[in-house]
Amino acid sequence: MEDVVLVTPPIAEPVSLDEVKMHLNITNSDSDNYLSGIVIPGARDFVESETQKSLVTQTWLYKMDGFPGFNPLYESVDYPIIIVPKAPFQEIVSFTYVDVSGITQTLEACSIDGTTPDEQMYGYQIDPGSETQPARLIPPWARPWPPSRRIPAAVQVQFICGYGGPVGSPLVWTGSPIPALLKNALLFLCAHWYDNRWGVMDGSLKEVPLGIERCLNPYRNTIV
Repeated sequence: MEDVVLVTPPIAEPVSLDEVKMHLNITNSDSDNYLSGIVIPGARDFVESETQKSLVTQTWLYKMDGFPGFNPLYESVDYPIIIVPKAPFQEIVSFTYVDVSGITQTLEACSIDGTTPDEQMYGYQIDPGSETQPARLIPPWARPWPPSRRIPAAVQVQFICGYGGPVGSPLVWTGSPIPALLKNALLFLCAHWYDNRWGVMDGSLKEVPLGIERCLNPYRNTIV
């Protein structure tokens, strides 16, 4: 079994209240609480769920009952990997497992040539992926994953992902900013939900407009 748990939420939303109000041509403050407390975070949740991405920097914990075996979707030989479930990837905070003796061990990152530090038996290589491709964790060169105790959540990877700066820092973007298409999708979705507050109206479903889906399509993380 696998589970992904949010550890540190984003410190701000990817679009501001002022940006949304400008997009909606709202000049008063009557709807500020509704927009900032429901519509904007709901739009972010929707976009992140649809794309399997994190927009503003977040920390997540990926829990697995054990290390993976061979997966024919990703490997042509017996080369088991762990797919970090959200993009864009920033860094690994910790990578731990419970060994067969019941002791929690920490894996360290390999050198660039795939070998383990200090001649340790176990470790991991990392392929950081890209904006739309998830990061991959790979065993060291010519080494397997370590044996783990068969208990729930025996293997845990805590990682940071998103377009924003470090967790807890001011909202200053590092690297690539949030793409304009994703911000437009957020604004379009906020406008759609602001204008359509019921699931059904006039006998027809008010579904997410096609234009929003098209904004999201180039940025979908479809690997996981």
